[in-house]
Amino acid sequence: MRCKLFCRKSGYFTRPEAFADVLQREVNDWLAANPSIRVVHVLQSSSGGSLEPTSVNVSVWYEGQ
Repeated sequence: MRCKLFCRKSGYFTRPEAFADVLQREVNDWLAANPSIRVVHVLQSSSGGSLEPTSVNVSVWYEGQ
């Protein structure tokens, strides 16, 4: 089994929707570029908030390739 990590940190003035769109596009582009993999498990964590930029990590465990 292999793991792919997606890590993104927003800017201080980044709209949450724009930040989510960038991360979502990155994950979807990677999945589209690797059609032979089989996703086994996904985890997500985030930190930050009011005074700090948001940081999001997505871990995708997969088989194949």
